[in-house]
Amino acid sequence: MKRSLIYLILFLVSFLGIGYSVFQYNWKVDPYRFASKASTESDRFYKPDYHRYTRSLKPLQWSIKSEKRVFLGTSRMEYLAPDISAFSGETNPGFNLALTSGSTYEMHKVLQFALNNEDLEEVWFGLDFYSFSNLSEEKDSLLDLELLEGRKWAKFEVIKKYLSFQGLKDSEACLHYNTTRGDSLGLDIQYQYNNRGSRTGGWRELTLSKRGNGWLKEVMDISRNQYKGLYNRDTLEMSSANLKWYKKTVQSLEEENVSFYPFVNPLSAGHFKELLISDGFDDYKQWLDSLAYTGGMYYFGGVNKWTSDSSLYWDSHHARKEMFPILKQRMETRQKELRPDIFGVWIDEQNVEELKAELDKLRMIYDK
Repeated sequence: MKRSLIYLILFLVSFLGIGYSVFQYNWKVDPYRFASKASTESDRFYKPDYHRYTRSLKPLQWSIKSEKRVFLGTSRMEYLAPDISAFSGETNPGFNLALTSGSTYEMHKVLQFALNNEDLEEVWFGLDFYSFSNLSEEKDSLLDLELLEGRKWAKFEVIKKYLSFQGLKDSEACLHYNTTRGDSLGLDIQYQYNNRGSRTGGWRELTLSKRGNGWLKEVMDISRNQYKGLYNRDTLEMSSANLKWYKKTVQSLEEENVSFYPFVNPLSAGHFKELLISDGFDDYKQWLDSLAYTGGMYYFGGVNKWTSDSSLYWDSHHARKEMFPILKQRMETRQKELRPDIFGVWIDEQNVEELKAELDKLRMIYDK
């Protein structure tokens, strides 16, 4: 009996020791970016598998940091506010909860989770026409809905991930990639994130951006057919379901008295022109109408010195972090009078018709 007790104690000690070692190892490698490391230190270490898990990891990351300023949207917001540079002088600049191809349904679920767990002060929402279309309908998301609905304890989920065999496997993959800089495991470093939930650019984008000001036109020429398909009336139309979820989001923020900064993401000049002359232009104007009558939004569009500047974009529809302080500065004035460049104007039910008329004029200019 005594010997059995000794064996049991040894087994438990060994089990706990192994578990502790696995956790410490995974925490040090940090494949899921839970550890609160400085952004510059963390960004030197690539996390090739992180992109696959953003929908389940970002809410957990935020729950550890509990930032009072959050950013919502799609990959455009992920790129636009990578280190939240416009707030870099603050101790807690915010966390980027945007999701690649994120739907308004997903953004609402993530926001409700944040509102239920923290007294949020600010929400910045980068709005995309695509997210309100039938191509981004409510679907079976990879979000952990049990966590978002409060049926799981976030910190326990973090511990579980770093005690798991999958965590160990992803740590090994991380170390292998950072040691060899190779792709022998089939890993893809296409997207690199920092510890605030934002993309900092992949190797492909970094290579393109070094080609000078001509590279953006080159990418547009390659992508033109893609946009004609994306904004084709046969495949794209406004979705009432997506608008419903956005309205719920706006209502939740009003009820909680949270400062809200909704804005239309700035497309590059080439992409903007393609949108204007596309089959989906009428749906685009309908979308702007819907936003204007759902509290309003800041509109960043047009062909101007910012949307024509290659240095402010990763590609034709993803702006870089250098663009964000420009947007923030324009939003601070909350100007309602239409600027000649239609870049940074507050649009609501009072002036949306004026904006649509201006877009009609631009369409006539470019549709030749």
